Order: sequence, then C-alpha cells, then structure tokens
Amino acid sequence: MGPSTRPRGQNYDELRREGSLWTAWSAVREAGLASPSPQTQRAIKAFERLDVRNIRRIRDQLREGTFAFGKARGHAIPRPGKRPRPIVVSSIASRVVQRALLDELQRLPQIKKYLEHPTSFGGVPKRSREHAIAAALAALDSGAVYFVRSDIRDFFTRIPRAAALTVLTEGLDPAASRLLEQATALELDNARELGDDLNLFPTQEVGVAQGLCLSPLMGNVLLHKFDETMNGRGITCLRYIDDFLLLGTSPRNVLRAFDGALTLLGELGMDAYDPRSAPGKAEDGFTNRPFDFLGCSIQRGLVQPTARARAHALGRVREILTAAEKNLATPERARGSRASLEKVLFDVGNFLRGWRDSFNFCQAHHVFNDLDRAIDGEVDRFLLRFGKRLRASSNRDRRLLLGLPLLAGKPESWTARGASEPAAPT
Repeated sequence: MGPSTRPRGQNYDELRREGSLWTAWSAVREAGLASPSPQTQRAIKAFERLDVRNIRRIRDQLREGTFAFGKARGHAIPRPGKRPRPIVVSSIASRVVQRALLDELQRLPQIKKYLEHPTSFGGVPKRSREHAIAAALAALDSGAVYFVRSDIRDFFTRIPRAAALTVLTEGLDPAASRLLEQATALELDNARELGDDLNLFPTQEVGVAQGLCLSPLMGNVLLHKFDETMNGRGITCLRYIDDFLLLGTSPRNVLRAFDGALTLLGELGMDAYDPRSAPGKAEDGFTNRPFDFLGCSIQRGLVQPTARARAHALGRVREILTAAEKNLATPERARGSRASLEKVLFDVGNFLRGWRDSFNFCQAHHVFNDLDRAIDGEVDRFLLRFGKRLRASSNRDRRLLLGLPLLAGKPESWTARGASEPAAPT
C-alpha cells in the first residue's frame, strides 16, 4: 500500500479538498469516541489535539501523491460459541482518507442504486437498525406468518474484492480508483502475532477488512442482485449487512425462498447458516411467537432487546468496573486519568449512551428499568469498594484516583498539551 502516483481527476480533486477531509474527520472522530476501545479513543484524542496540522498534512500528501495508508493491525475479538471476529484497525489518517473516499462514492448517481434498495439497511446513509425492525413489523402487519432468520457465514472475508472494486471504480477517475484500491488492500503489521487467527482475516484477493468504513458498501454492491431477487412473490427479505430475515405467508414458501437464497449466495462463493441443520446459528418458525433479529426480540406490538443483548450490556459494565477495581491498588496507574474514577465513569457512561441509543426505539420500558436496577447494583458495589480505598489513601493518591490534577510536578494530563507531546499518529 505505497504512495499513489501524482493524481489528477474530478473525484480525486473533490475528496482531497480540505473541506472534504474535515467532513470525513468529523465522522471518524464521532465513531472513534463512541468506540469501546481505549486505544482507539486515545488515538482519536491525540489526532484531535493537532487536527488542523494533521488534516493539512493529509491534504498536502494527497495533492503531492505521497499519501500512503500503511499497515493496519488485526485484532481477533473473542465471541462466545463462535470463531473470533477479525477486526482491522487502521491509523486515524488512513481512516480519514477512507471515509473521504466513501463520502465521494456515496455522492455518485451510479452508486446510489446500491444504497437505495428499500430492503437493505446496513451501511446505508440515513438508515439504521430501527428502520429494519420497522420493516419487519410492517411485514407482520401485512400478513407474514412464517420467518427464517440467518446470516452469511464469514461475510467480509469472502467478499470478492476485485468484483466489488470493478463496480465501484466505474464511476471514479483513474486517480481516485487507484486510491480506492490502495485503501481496501490489507496488510497487517502484526500478522505473526496473530498466529492461527491470521486465517480469519481476508487475503489480498478475497475479502475486505471488517472495521473498514468502505467494506459495508462493497458488500452492498455484491448483494444488490440478492436483494432484488429475494423480494417479491409474497416474500419479504430484509438485509442488514450479513444478517437477513425472510418473511412470508407459509412455511413452504419461506423455506423455498431460503433455498433460493443459498443458491444465490453460492454463486458468490458464500453460504448462510441453515436453521434446519444449524438451529443454534439460525432460526425459523411461525411469527405468532417472538423471534430475534438484529439484537431485538420481535412480536406484533412489542420490540425489546434480546436477553443476550441485555446480558451483554450488563457484562460490559461489569467488565469496565472490574478492570478499574484492579487498578485501585496502584494509584500511579490512575495518572493522566487512565484508570481514575473520572475515566471509569466516562467509559461506563460512553458505553451506556451508545447502547441506549441503539435500542431507543424499543417499547419495553420494564426491560430497561430492570436492566437499570442491575447496573445500579454493579455501580454501587464498585463505588463502595472505591470509597474504602479512597479513605485509606494519602492526599496525593486520592487526587490520582479521582483523576484530579496535582499542581506540583508535571502530570501526564498536563504535559500532553505541552512541547513534549509526541506527534499524533498518521
């Protein structure tokens, strides 16, 4: 993923404008600050402290044809009962340029048809999980009595990258096309560290990086025919990236449609979990009972977070508090607010706001009340133990644990703004 040749072209000129890069940075910043990853949040804040200089550097490198995406880092995220999820994390500068490319692609008339299919929701501007759930409820109201819910196995790692790029580059000038190829090529700087998990990640020829903002668009391009073919003749097929829900008026029709979906996916080198052979990974049944889709339990007149989604929320809060409690014995680790009460409360609040916003369309208030009570219990237990540790601490240690700066010396939280600050990652 070396530097591009010196570019000239309408698309390239648009995406490398300073205004375009600031718009892209705004989207990257918002997503990064909402990330549960402390490393991502730190990288975002480091870039932000020098954002004017960083954006102008990217602008100049794009203008001169010297911008290089560099290598990314792969993370195999554990999942209960499933293979780890392969997430790829690029530098902040790379993410800004990738987002600028996405913005430019989404602006093109020839690409919009891939973003406007009425039953595709993931990776589509101004559509969300809420819209997909609303479409499912509308299908129930229209008489759907049977469903199949499934997801495409190892979706991102099996997208034929060259085929997706062929479609996307039709609307781009040569310079922007080259930049798009470089932006979607994958090189990992920690390939050796990943060991056997390296096989989970896409290769140069097949697959796109999960965690790359361009990847959902590439998936939607490849599955456009799937979306068009699977809807009609009494069948509704709702798709959110790799998750899809089939709804129809009889078990026979819906299962026949699902077999057709498997055929279409097979033509792309993909497959999906079959509820008849993998009931733990896919589901089918009559719609007169609740069924799960996109983390929601759905039935006529009621949508609520699934038991698994609620357990995840409580487990994540517990995980943050437990990790913080381990740091209480060493106040020095709280220096710079990395493990202080201020940072702990920020992390818990940041997660809860994101989780609440993703389910704010659900009507089951009693479920949220029960979850709030469980979270209150976790927070109360943490604060009780924190208070005991605080009372046993010196004045200096108390300040560190609370995240309050000391006036004597040069705490990291102060020097981060000073001349000794390292350059932001590019």
